[in-house]
Amino acid sequence: MRVRVNHFRLASPKVARPAKILVMSDVHNNHEVFAGMLKRAEKEAPNYICLAGDTLDRTDCDVAGLVGWIESLSKIATVVIGLGNHELGGCGILARSRKGYGENLDFYAAVDKIKNCALLNETFETFSPENWLTFGAVNMPKEWYSGVARESQAEFRKVLETVPAKALEADRFNVLISHSPNGWLTRGRLISWKEAPILKKLDLILSGHNHGGLVPRVLRPIMMNRGFIGPKYKMWQPHAFGHWTDGRTSLVLSNGVTKFAETSGFSAAGRFLNKFWISEIEIIELVPAEKYQLTKC
Repeated sequence: MRVRVNHFRLASPKVARPAKILVMSDVHNNHEVFAGMLKRAEKEAPNYICLAGDTLDRTDCDVAGLVGWIESLSKIATVVIGLGNHELGGCGILARSRKGYGENLDFYAAVDKIKNCALLNETFETFSPENWLTFGAVNMPKEWYSGVARESQAEFRKVLETVPAKALEADRFNVLISHSPNGWLTRGRLISWKEAPILKKLDLILSGHNHGGLVPRVLRPIMMNRGFIGPKYKMWQPHAFGHWTDGRTSLVLSNGVTKFAETSGFSAAGRFLNKFWISEIEIIELVPAEKYQLTKC
């Protein structure tokens, strides 16, 4: 299979040693990509693999293969997993806490048993593999993705306000998995720390969800980060692809491994179209430096 790798270099005084993060989003339990993604991960040899949501697709499909695939990834690098809307709404489970999960309990229990793998499935949860580095995840409730105020920034910030003030240490390099970028971005920019104080402590946000707006790479330079179509069939999806920086915080938007999920409504046509869309992953090189800077290589 063909895989496009989008390379970034992030320099920061908070990075204690060089490290490589591989980002995959929107896998959608697509068994046809497992071998190719595993081979690519082996070739890239990252320190960390972040699955930025929608790793699952629905509950009535085979997840044994998915669990095995995640276990194989964990033998290459430490795997950190956040939740997407398909884990929350598309799969019919609750997002509020681990105790609220229903249909996917067996899946999450199996993933929890994988060594070298951190499943961050609370509303907000962190994992610190090194004394200078923390991974976190903000997992929005399913109502935020599909309710009346769909993906509204106001509701998004209400959830952020529930994050404990001491949840992140300012002197660490803090990476946050937040499946949808649509709460963080407005009018072509990343919201400021005045709008969301947690940004004072965040260095890097990893998102997916918008599937690159289904815009071919050749057309992206003229699309002003807008996509042809986004989640829930939203036309001219803003912030469909790209990366943004404000001060010492950056958001890198993953364009997705699987463009058409089984639950997208396209079914067989979607499986056929996936063969023509190139799966995309992101590689982010963290390097020690005196000044903060994100560069697309």
